[in-house]
Amino acid sequence: MTISFVNSAASLQYFGNDISLTLPSGVTAGNLLLGFVASGSTSGTHTWPAGWTKLDGQQQASYGYTSFAYRIADGSETAPTVTIPASTAANGVICQFSGASGIGAAWQKNAGAVAGESVSSITSTAANSVACYLWWGQGGAASERLPTPSGWSREVAADSSTAGGNFHIDVGTKALGGSGSSSGSISETSGRSYWHLWNFELQESAPPATGTSSVTLDSITGSATASSGNVSVVPLGAITGSAGAITGAGGSSSASLSSITGSATAIGVAAVSVDSGVSVATGLIGEPLRLAFADSAVLASSSASSPVILVVLADSSVLAVHTASAYRLLDVAVDSNSALSTSAPVAAVYSVSAASLVSVLTGLQFVADFTDGWAYNLNTGAGSFYEGFRFNSFALIDGEYYGANEAGIFRLGGDADDSVPIDMTITLGTSNLGSSRVKRVPTAYVGAQSDEPLVLTCRVEGQEYSYTFSRATATMAPAKVQIGKGLAGVYWQIELSNTAGADAEIDALELLVAPSDRRRV
Repeated sequence: MTISFVNSAASLQYFGNDISLTLPSGVTAGNLLLGFVASGSTSGTHTWPAGWTKLDGQQQASYGYTSFAYRIADGSETAPTVTIPASTAANGVICQFSGASGIGAAWQKNAGAVAGESVSSITSTAANSVACYLWWGQGGAASERLPTPSGWSREVAADSSTAGGNFHIDVGTKALGGSGSSSGSISETSGRSYWHLWNFELQESAPPATGTSSVTLDSITGSATASSGNVSVVPLGAITGSAGAITGAGGSSSASLSSITGSATAIGVAAVSVDSGVSVATGLIGEPLRLAFADSAVLASSSASSPVILVVLADSSVLAVHTASAYRLLDVAVDSNSALSTSAPVAAVYSVSAASLVSVLTGLQFVADFTDGWAYNLNTGAGSFYEGFRFNSFALIDGEYYGANEAGIFRLGGDADDSVPIDMTITLGTSNLGSSRVKRVPTAYVGAQSDEPLVLTCRVEGQEYSYTFSRATATMAPAKVQIGKGLAGVYWQIELSNTAGADAEIDALELLVAPSDRRRV
């Protein structure tokens, strides 16, 4: 997504302890807001409010302190108030950029007390970045400016006049190419005795995943991977080696794997129908199989693994044989053959019916001690797991739910489990977030109602870090968390959890992904 300057708003405060900055008009969610403040002080610092990330500040010994900060607009932002050294004049500006996700980790700065401005060049760390300079000068005529450097575009020219003199702010941009591009140094003379000059990188936002695709791979020797968006058809035929077909989470998808020698993985198979063939066999993984039909066929055999099978119907067939794994079989019906045989392990089978032959044969590992509880949404297939839910039956009596086991009858309710806080965890599957390139996730947003701030855990290729969201609210509202800049990788697993057993209602989780041009092999 191309980075573009949208608009700006300038502000002035003459001799106060803080400055209230005006937001630009028409702020759009997802846009980057860049704030720049200068105060005529010889000591002290600037303090930006919550929700803004202050990146740096610098003091010119003779006169003037400047700082800059940013945030991603989410609809909750208000005009920020920045605390400045007491009884000093200050001016500032907020610029709005579309297509930008954040600020590069390296920037250059300089300040002086004699005429002649200069600042060193920066090198971009991502493709399609934009270099940005911030200039502040004091004194001179009301509209005197820093000359626009060659190759740059001036976006903002703001002037403020007070009894203490004239204050000037310029903001300029320069488009950069691929990662590793140089902005070039800046060397100009405005004639101002006191000045500050910054040079830094605006990084491009990742484009949204859209579109419809069809990919055909035929007669390929080696390995092949096909990834597609909301609506896709991916046939893979006559492949020697290994193949993977991953289809999008929205719309409809079909994946056909034929004549493959080696191993294949299919993740997210919504419907599998097989006639006189083998659906999942020889070391393959299906995760999950929500609806599977098999006629005169083996559905899962020879070390095949399916952690979740919701509904399986088979006629004249063996459902799972020869060490095949099925961790959860919710509803299994088999006619005229065995459902599970020859050491096939099953962690929990909730409903199994079979006719004409035995349902379970020869060394099957069957565990049914009710140590866990699952609830499934039949509309979406989403599952919830309740740990330590040791009940074998339930009842609704006078509007209250009860669970029973060998120890007695227990009422289900309250904010704690026998005075112990109830932990809640939502764990998403490991994902490349739509790209096989190395990427960062600078920021995450959650729409939630919670008594305590939620915690976001990121697992990235052997690394694991947890971050606490910025706030908790009694009503549904957005919250934000900044993720460490050093955390980068191809595959990410995201986990959302509560704090100290606090209640939470979650509407949405949004990740701002910043891909790089690098691949990791």
